[in-house]
Amino acid sequence: MEKFDFKFRAGFGLHARPAGMLVKTANEFESSIAVIKEKDGNRASATGLFALLGLKIEEGDIVSVEAEGPDESEAISVIKTLFENDFKMPDKNAVGVELANNEKVEPDSQYN
Repeated sequence: MEKFDFKFRAGFGLHARPAGMLVKTANEFESSIAVIKEKDGNRASATGLFALLGLKIEEGDIVSVEAEGPDESEAISVIKTLFENDFKMPDKNAVGVELANNEKVEPDSQYN
């Protein structure tokens, strides 16, 4: 199992848009991924939108993200980057984006 801790910055909690991005990202991995709110110990699967929203994560809250499975290292690396970038996606007009595992991803044709 691998994990990281994250404190939500001022003015930023886990509302619908970032939670949706987390769900989409977590579903790309085989590993089981969970988010645990430090304040009360409640946990939710990172693949469950309503479960994540039910944690009611607000500014200043600290969470742990845990992954366990065959691709846990990659899952933690990608999700940690997502958290650290305030759930912002790469620039749609970028020629290519390098992921944490140095894999280069070209933008979808819908953005061209």
